[in-house]
Amino acid sequence: MHDQFAAEEIASEAFLKTWKHHANFKDVAGLRSYLYQVVRHDCYRYKKRKATRELKEEVIIEMYPNVESHFETILKTETIRELHDSLSILPAVCKKVFELMYIEGKTVKEISKILSLSPSTIKTHKARGLAILRK
Repeated sequence: MHDQFAAEEIASEAFLKTWKHHANFKDVAGLRSYLYQVVRHDCYRYKKRKATRELKEEVIIEMYPNVESHFETILKTETIRELHDSLSILPAVCKKVFELMYIEGKTVKEISKILSLSPSTIKTHKARGLAILRK
């Protein structure tokens, strides 16, 4: 089964079901047999539900390969918002370097051409900005 939580839930449910019917058992062998059958049945049902759920997820992914989950969309949106909030505290040139490098994905060489600064100056602004953001 390899799912510790599911195994614990199945075992717990099996004991609850067994307790509800405890008056029906005449001996330990009957109790053991009933408990075994309940656990076996619940495991099969769990595996079937899990397989169905995984199949549905695969179908959705195949049908909509480019669609992000709501969680991923929210996470990206929040990350971008925090990035923009953080960039607002940087000096103007550092902010521009960060926007070009981390938002637009430009290289140091491309940024140096755009801003008419040497690559070492770009690296210095990047290091200075990182130091400010770390504080």
